[in-house]
Amino acid sequence: MTKFEQFELVYNQFTNLTKEINEFIDMEEYDIANEKLSSRNKLVQKLFNIKKTINLSEEDSQKLILIEREIKENEYKNLEALKKKQCELGAEIKNTKKKVKVSAAYNKNSSQSQGIIFDAFE
Repeated sequence: MTKFEQFELVYNQFTNLTKEINEFIDMEEYDIANEKLSSRNKLVQKLFNIKKTINLSEEDSQKLILIEREIKENEYKNLEALKKKQCELGAEIKNTKKKVKVSAAYNKNSSQSQGIIFDAFE
């Protein structure tokens, strides 16, 4: 197996793992996605190490450019998905805070309007 074939093999593993992470993000399974990121980081390190040691032909250079472009596109898609989820969660947090404030305001008023029972016969 040549170095470039090893690179392609690791790249395929990386691509599959990236798609899997994106699916976990879509399912809002952030803990699992976060655990997978450590494996992804190891694969990225392997890709860099193999790339440093490869002597490329012209054809392999063209393939490498396409592979790197695909990696960038996939990472950009994942980043955009995370930014979208972050905005959605931020909006939900703001909405929840407003509801809590309104609820707290009504709870204060309702407890103050209730009287104390006083037994005048004692």
